[in-house]
Amino acid sequence: MNTISNERLAELAAAVLDRTAFISAEAVEDAAPVPLDRVARIAYTGPHHGHVTLHTTHGFLAVLAANLLGVDQDDANAGAYVDDALGELANMIGGSVLADLGGESCAFAIGLPELMSTGTPTPEGAAGVCCLDCEGHPLVVAWRPAPAAANAA
Repeated sequence: MNTISNERLAELAAAVLDRTAFISAEAVEDAAPVPLDRVARIAYTGPHHGHVTLHTTHGFLAVLAANLLGVDQDDANAGAYVDDALGELANMIGGSVLADLGGESCAFAIGLPELMSTGTPTPEGAAGVCCLDCEGHPLVVAWRPAPAAANAA
């Protein structure tokens, strides 16, 4: 199994944000000192399994939803789709992580995003964690492969 460094995880997440939502993101040492109250996790299975988790704020999701929809951030439609935007971002970043893990012969399957309102930004056992500043909004991405014993099962 390939591994993904914190730097590579940040590159993958930043590329997804730039390519799909026109949001500039750069890696920072720590997330902004605000509560990261929105969480999405997407699991994967295949030769190895684990999950990718995103931690962010409602404010970032409002910007993300508006950019994905191509509407103004004050548009009522954007506010109605923040959960969908978070799930879609988890899908896209999770897919990028799997493509990096699997290379040309990516034999992984990705699940559906699970949305949560709280979570620990650096889950125990995370192999990779990055903090991004997304135009003033924090986003923490964590990649956690399952322990070797669980992968063997």
